[in-house]
Amino acid sequence: MTPNVVFHIGAPKTGSTYLQKRLRNNTDVLARHHLHYPVVAGFEKVKANAKRLTIAFDADLAGNFSINFPDLDLSSLDPREELDALVKSPPADTKTIILSSEKMRNWQAKPLADLIGSDFPCRIVLYVRKQDDWLDSYFNQLVKNRECQSIDDAVDKAVSGHDRTFFCPDWLLNYNEWSENFEDLKVVPYDAPAGDIFEKFVRAMDFPRSDVFHDIEKTNESLSTFEITYLARVGTDVGLPQFLKRRKACKEIARIVARTGGKASFLSKQHRQALRDRFQAGNSELLARLGLDDDLLAIKPEAENFVSISDIAASDGFKDFESAVKRVMNRPKQ
Repeated sequence: MTPNVVFHIGAPKTGSTYLQKRLRNNTDVLARHHLHYPVVAGFEKVKANAKRLTIAFDADLAGNFSINFPDLDLSSLDPREELDALVKSPPADTKTIILSSEKMRNWQAKPLADLIGSDFPCRIVLYVRKQDDWLDSYFNQLVKNRECQSIDDAVDKAVSGHDRTFFCPDWLLNYNEWSENFEDLKVVPYDAPAGDIFEKFVRAMDFPRSDVFHDIEKTNESLSTFEITYLARVGTDVGLPQFLKRRKACKEIARIVARTGGKASFLSKQHRQALRDRFQAGNSELLARLGLDDDLLAIKPEAENFVSISDIAASDGFKDFESAVKRVMNRPKQ
């Protein structure tokens, strides 16, 4: 019997890492229920098991992958070989193969469909999130990985959609591209950070229950506002090794000083208006097609917890934080 393929394509910043970690930590349960989350040999620490497939389509999407695997020649990755490594020769009783890569882009829908062809019945699962909440979270990640230091730049790239390495949160565009190339597409609203991401995925792949799976500890890898401000100001003024050392020092201080800088939104009222102008009509059209509540993707006109990097940088608390990071950086090696 040919197994089905359920392909979770993200989007980024919708709980993908938690979903992937929980799948990896439930291989025994998956096997008992004829489900299979394959892992490529030599890349066991990569939670997104289809990330190499994504990069094979477009090496520019490698990001930190190339840092973690410096000896891998990204230009040598072949999409057919990567897909075969995931779906060929699963356990004999496998009914469903689960793939995941939050880096998939809408323009990869057609080449992926052509690659899979009629070999496997395939369902695509796409999570979507309010663009304002999503961009606050994505900016956090971009700063952490030294891919973007300005919230203005992040908003401009999100709105324009012209930078292929920057994920564009145009959910209607994504829906149109993926549904045009795959008959079976499930759209899952990421309606709140506390929402049960895994439960929704289990339902999206038509598995009857989620309580058979072991839970895992939810970890928060987001940077605090002080960390974001510090690293954004460092920017590209230092080389990557020095940047990584500073990021590590920031993390150490943030662990010592509980909730350093708190959580806030860097999106101003003007930023939010730009997002509303660009995405709100598309959100409404998509939700109407899906028969879902329009409020699920309603972009807030303003945020009570808005802060700017310049204001944080001028605060006494940040200056103390910056001094603490400097002390860690200057600490003698043991």
